[in-house]
Amino acid sequence: MTLPPLLNEPWRVWSQVAKSFELDIPDSRIQHVNEEADRRFEGQIYADHGRTVEFWRLRDTWVIDRLGIETRKEDFFDTVQTIFGDPSLVELYPETMEVLEKLRSLGFPMGIVSNFTDALRDVLEYHGLSGFFDTVHTPKKSGPRSPTREYFHWPYAELAEALRRRFTSATHGNPITRVHGPRVCERFGSIVKV
Repeated sequence: MTLPPLLNEPWRVWSQVAKSFELDIPDSRIQHVNEEADRRFEGQIYADHGRTVEFWRLRDTWVIDRLGIETRKEDFFDTVQTIFGDPSLVELYPETMEVLEKLRSLGFPMGIVSNFTDALRDVLEYHGLSGFFDTVHTPKKSGPRSPTREYFHWPYAELAEALRRRFTSATHGNPITRVHGPRVCERFGSIVKV
């Protein structure tokens, strides 16, 4: 809802890196190998839950091998990772700040549940979004694999606690004692899934 995809054509990053390493690999080949890697590794990111960095190393090493890059493989990999780790690559939808400010002003507790790496926190910080969210869950933090029900347990519980704190404050210290995570979040909270 809030953050669009990292890049419409991530293979272009690979193309830029190949050119910077003075490798003569046609864009069509780079695009094809990256699309092949996406299909090949599509479901594996869930199996590597909590090990997102290792997943990308496996996937990107496979791409490097398929492209036939023999020299400076580690430097090539590191360069690709550095570029994809740049939070400025993520662009916000124009209405993002307005929507988040409105939801916050209405008292909605908000959280993010994402399969993105822990670099998501850097993206939020870079764009000034960190303060909007009561909880941010990435695979490393959340434990059980997405998209299981257990994956959403912690964010719901944390959002319920945020809601409980807000209502306690709004009722001058008279706490609400029957706030239960999923039920409350379904009615009063929102989770932005990126």
